[in-house]
Formats: sequence, C-alpha cells, structure tokens
Amino acid sequence: MSAEQSMRGDTVDVAPESDLSESAGIVETSRGRRLAGSRCTACPALAHPPVHRCVECGEPTSTVALADQGNLYAFTTVRVSSRSTTPYTIGYVDLDDGVRVLSPVSEPQRAHVDGRVAIEVAPGGTYLAQPLPEQGGN
Repeated sequence: MSAEQSMRGDTVDVAPESDLSESAGIVETSRGRRLAGSRCTACPALAHPPVHRCVECGEPTSTVALADQGNLYAFTTVRVSSRSTTPYTIGYVDLDDGVRVLSPVSEPQRAHVDGRVAIEVAPGGTYLAQPLPEQGGN
C-alpha cells in the first residue's frame, strides 16, 4: 500500500494462504480476482509473486491482494519468437501500491508509457494489462 493510500485509509484485502493459486499468484477477494503479493510482517516491503520470507529482511510475510491498477512503465511488442505466436506485447506495470509486475498488454495501439492500465485476471490465473481511457482535463 502506498503512503498516499495509507493516508486515505484504503485497505488491501488479505486472503488466506489456501486461496492462493500457486502457479500464478492470484487471490479471490470480495472485489474479484486480483494479483497476489506478500507483505512483510516486520518492514514495509511488498513482493510479487508472493514469497514466504521477505526479500528485504528475511522475516515472514502474509499474502495480500495487490492493487488492480497502475501506470505502464515500459512496453514492447515481440515480433519474432521460437516459442510463442507473434506478435504479442508485454510491459512493466507500476501498480498503485508500489509493486512492479511484468504483464501481457492488451490493445497495444492504445498503450503508452505512463498511461493508466487495469490488471485484469482471468479464470485459470492468466492476467493482462488493459489500457484505461484517458482522463480529460488538466
């Protein structure tokens, strides 16, 4: 959770370990499927995918649902691959709670660096970054 979210009083849904999809790091929350992360019990560190011990200090962690929106940090379209059908677009997303995740990007023609995206999680644990409409007015 970012300092700004903490100041606003936003909460992050905590999911029990049994709700965690081991393969994809997904949790079921009252707001739907979300990417799972881990929050350190001793320091402010967050991580994705979830880990049992903090990557910063080594203390135990708890499983949390991560933010479902963020900013597209960088992205690229892969046009040649020996393993996957091309073209496809992937990008790094800086989630609103401070975690950076690598995600497929849908509708790359609408994507741009620093643009807002929503992380959509599908049944089966796949997820992708969906560009959000531009907000008018400055």
